[in-house]
Amino acid sequence: SYRRAHADIRTPLQLAQAVFEDTSLPAYHGLAARAFRNGWDGLPPNAQGALVATVYVRGAGMRGESRAEMRTLRDECVPAGDVQCIARAHRAMCARFEGRADAAGLCKRFRETAALAVRA
Repeated sequence: SYRRAHADIRTPLQLAQAVFEDTSLPAYHGLAARAFRNGWDGLPPNAQGALVATVYVRGAGMRGESRAEMRTLRDECVPAGDVQCIARAHRAMCARFEGRADAAGLCKRFRETAALAVRA
């Protein structure tokens, strides 16, 4: 398997952090800014950070029933600059993952993201 064939490859943490900070994070910031463009510039930095984290975890797509909270963020919360609405939408995402083996971890992540959104 690919994984077994490359199991000996190690990436130093400092290099991984640099790649994330210099490449991945700006890319996801750009995706979030585009996905939530109507109101993005008026959001506090922590609310923007919460949305970047969400796009990193869930992607920026808005189609389909599983994306209802993402559309709420885009269509209601962000244009209104309502950080409490952003937090509620993140907490509501927990229900999307019920029954999955990783549901508890994902829900914890979305609750923490909700807390970030409202942090001054």
